[in-house]
Amino acid sequence: MEKIELKDMTERLIEEYKSQRGDLIRQRVRVIAEEYRNKPKELRNYFDDENLLLAGIATSAYHFITGEIEPIQSTQFGGIGAIILDSSMDLEFELDQLHFAQIFGKSLRGANLKDNAGWSAEAYEYSLWRANLIDNSMTYSKIYDEVGLKATLKDNAMKYSTRTKGTLHRAKIEDDALYGSKIVE
Repeated sequence: MEKIELKDMTERLIEEYKSQRGDLIRQRVRVIAEEYRNKPKELRNYFDDENLLLAGIATSAYHFITGEIEPIQSTQFGGIGAIILDSSMDLEFELDQLHFAQIFGKSLRGANLKDNAGWSAEAYEYSLWRANLIDNSMTYSKIYDEVGLKATLKDNAMKYSTRTKGTLHRAKIEDDALYGSKIVE
């Protein structure tokens, strides 16, 4: 297998991001994580890259390897295509963080997401319980299972999202939250 240089992927990353195909972006995160599995500290060199998408993908690959979530929170596009299996409670995400992310288990319970965080993300199982979602967060998202129990949604949160019936149980929904969203079987 040939060595993958993250910097050489810039054009491909931009095209994949524009395609709005989260599956491709998450696949790219896994490939990069595999390449840097034994040297995750090298990914830190990209966290402040002038190419914000490259910086974001680096934080996602780093999280995939180490489980550390702080770099995602401190980069504008942190967590693009991140796969979050576990996290502590009451975390803060803003800007354009967690685009195309997959959120599983009991992750992001009590989290605050705002300013487009979680755009086109997918959430499963028991994630986002008691979360506060505002300012267009989780727009175009897909949520399943028992996601969002007792969450608070306002200011266009989860607009144009798709969800299953068991989601958002006992959630507080205000303003234009869920605008244009739909429930699927």
